[in-house]
Amino acid sequence: MDISNGTDITLWTAGMLALGALGFLAGWWLRGRREPSPSLFGEIEAHRWNEERFEDFAKSSAHWFWEMDENLRYSYFSDHFEEITGVSSDYLMGKKREETGITGIPAEMMQRQLDDLENHRAFEDFVFPRPQPDGTVRWLSNNGRPVFDKKGTFKGYRGTGRDVTRIKETEIRLLRNRQLLRTILDTVPTTISVKGLDRRYRFVNRYQAQWLFGVEPEEVVGKTMGDLLGTEMGEIADQNDRKVIETGLPLINFEEEIPDFKGRKHTVLTTKVPLLDEQGQVDGVITAALNISKRKKMENDLRESRERAEKANRAKSDFLASMSHDLRTPLNAILGFSEIFMLKTFGELGHKRYEEYADLIYKSGQQLLLLINDILDLSKIESGEYHIVPARNDLRAASSYVLRIFSAELIGKDISLTGEFDAVEHIWLEADPKALNQILNNLVSNAVRFTPKGGAVSVSWRLSANGECILAVRDTGCGISDEDLVHLTEPFYQAKPHVARADRGTGLGLYICRRLAELHDGHIRINSEVNAGTKVEIIFPADRVVLRTASRENPH
Repeated sequence: MDISNGTDITLWTAGMLALGALGFLAGWWLRGRREPSPSLFGEIEAHRWNEERFEDFAKSSAHWFWEMDENLRYSYFSDHFEEITGVSSDYLMGKKREETGITGIPAEMMQRQLDDLENHRAFEDFVFPRPQPDGTVRWLSNNGRPVFDKKGTFKGYRGTGRDVTRIKETEIRLLRNRQLLRTILDTVPTTISVKGLDRRYRFVNRYQAQWLFGVEPEEVVGKTMGDLLGTEMGEIADQNDRKVIETGLPLINFEEEIPDFKGRKHTVLTTKVPLLDEQGQVDGVITAALNISKRKKMENDLRESRERAEKANRAKSDFLASMSHDLRTPLNAILGFSEIFMLKTFGELGHKRYEEYADLIYKSGQQLLLLINDILDLSKIESGEYHIVPARNDLRAASSYVLRIFSAELIGKDISLTGEFDAVEHIWLEADPKALNQILNNLVSNAVRFTPKGGAVSVSWRLSANGECILAVRDTGCGISDEDLVHLTEPFYQAKPHVARADRGTGLGLYICRRLAELHDGHIRINSEVNAGTKVEIIFPADRVVLRTASRENPH
C-alpha cells in the first residue's frame, strides 16, 4: 500500500481505529462474561423473579390478559384465556372487536364499545355473551386501557377479561323474578306502595297509580299523598305512617275512607307495616289497601233489607195477634151458643136439620179456634215473646192425657192409638209443660189427620245411647214425598196430599213443634215414605233428663 497517497492513509487510519474499537469491545465482553458485576446480576435475577411472580398470578387468577395493536387488532391472549372461555385465541388473533362474531349485544352498547376503542378511551365491564359448542352461553367481561409511548403515540390496548356467567345468570334470574313480582303487584286489585321516612313514595303498583291517582306509577315516585290527593288526605296518611315509623309496629286491617283523583269516596281495608333496612332499623312504610266499597254497600243494603223485613214481620205478627184476639171473642160466643143448641139446653130445636147445623157450626168454630191459637203461638215465637218455664214432667202422665183426648175423637173411625212409655219410667224431662203438651197435641193431631181407616198411630219415648230423650210419633198414613219433606217444617207449608182430604190443617203444626223443640235446645227429625207412613221425632238434649230419686218425688 502506498502510504504517500492521502486517501490510502485515511482508509488505513479508519480501519485501524475500527479494529481497535472492536478489540476493546471484545475484551470488555470477555471480561464481563468471566466476572459479571454484582449489581447487574441482581437486576437480572430480580427481573426473572418478577416474571415468575406475574406468571404465577396469571395462572391462579380467574382473569385472562389481552392486548391489541395500534390498529385495534388482537395481538396477544394469555394462556388462561382458552381454558376459561373455551375459545381458541388463534381464532381471534389479528381481528378487530367487531370481527370476533359477538352476537346478542344491544346495538347501543356495541356502538359505545367501538367508540371507546376508536377514541382510545379506557373502558370497564364490557359484558357480552359467547356461545359454546355445546349450545350453552358463557358471559364474559372485558376491561381495557389504552397504551401510549413516551411521545404520546397510541400503541394499542392492554386489558383483562373474566368469566361472569354465574353473575349474569343470577342477574337474569333476579330480573325475571323482579319482573314477575312487578307483574303480580300490578295485576292484583289492591293498592300496594312503599314510602320512605320522608313519606314520599318509592314505589306504587299500577292499580294504585291508575285507580287512585289517575297517573302512571313512574309519575307517583318521589311525591307525597298530599301532593297527589290534597293536604287533608296527606295529613291523615302521614299520621298513620308516623305511627308505624315511630313505634315500629304494624297497623293491621283498619277501615278508612279515601277519595280518588276524581273526588269519589271509597272505603278501603288498610294494613301498614314497617320496612326495615339491613341493620333492622325502620327505613319506611309498606302499605296495602283493599277497596271494600262494594262489599260495604252490600252489607249496608243487606242490613237495611233485614231491618225492613224484621219491621214488616213484626207488623205482620202484631196484626195477626191483634186480629186473633179480636176474632177469639165473637168465636167463643159462636161456640158457646152452638153447644147450647147441640145439648138442647132450652128444649128441642124443632127440626133434626137444625141439630146437624149446630154440630157443623161447633166443629167449624173449633177448627177456627185452633187456627187462631196457632197464629198466636207463631207470633209469640217469632217475636221472641214465647218464654219457656222448665219443670219436671212425668212423660207417661203427659202423653196419656193427650192420648185419652184423641181416643175419644177416634171412636168409630177404626184407627188404633197406642203408647209406649216403659223406657222412661225412671226419669223426668225438664221442659215447659205447656210447650210439651202442645208438641204432643200437634204431632198426634197430624198423625191422626193423615191416617186412613184401619191404620195405626203410636206414641213412644226412649233414651238414646247419648242420653237424649226422644219422643216418636208414628203413623201408617199416606206418607210424604222427598220433595215436600225438606220444606215440611216451614211456616204455612202444606205437603201435596196423596189422599184427598177436606181437612189439611194450617201448615203451622210442625213448624211450631220445631221452634218449641229449639227453645229447649232440641231439634226435630222426620222420616217418611209415600203410602207407608211417617215417623216424627223430637229430640231433647241429655242435660234435660233428670233421674228420679228413690222417693219418686212428684213433678212440678
